[in-house]
Amino acid sequence: MKNLLKGAVAIVAVFFSTQFANAQQKIGHINFAEIISATSDYKTAEGQLKTLSETKTKEIQGMVTMLQAKQKEGTDKLRTRSEANKDTLDPELNKLGQEIQDMQTRIQTSQQTAQEELQKRR
Repeated sequence: MKNLLKGAVAIVAVFFSTQFANAQQKIGHINFAEIISATSDYKTAEGQLKTLSETKTKEIQGMVTMLQAKQKEGTDKLRTRSEANKDTLDPELNKLGQEIQDMQTRIQTSQQTAQEELQKRR
């Protein structure tokens, strides 16, 4: 019976000593993203990215506005097309259609380039 009591006391002592050792460990968490976002360099870079993004957006919006004007011009010419002016208007409409396609291609290229540039700078 004494051996059983000694064994139980030893097990309890080991249990409490491991609990005591675990309580002494310090575990911490560092929010790295919060620390980085609080630095002035990060804020400066973020501001530059925002400015670049706004500039690229304005450039592309300007190109889209020009495209819409060309499309309206083409639509207006198409409405005034008749058998009498067909020979002079058809080449103009073909040329305008080619310009519109070229503008659409430039807009898509500009959008893709702007996205790649922004991703590269992040």
